[in-house]
Amino acid sequence: MNFIIFLITLLIALETIFYGIYELKTKRNYFGGISVICISVFMLIFTNIMIVIK
Repeated sequence: MNFIIFLITLLIALETIFYGIYELKTKRNYFGGISVICISVFMLIFTNIMIVIK
């Protein structure tokens, strides 16, 4: 079950990271792109830590 949740959070994080890269490249929105990437990485790390602790 933990592995399935890890895969789902990984897919969601990759999707949002790609959106952040899209924001950086096409719209030149540096603050928005970098903040989306940072939030995605924190979401990936902390969600999986909480799943393992539980």
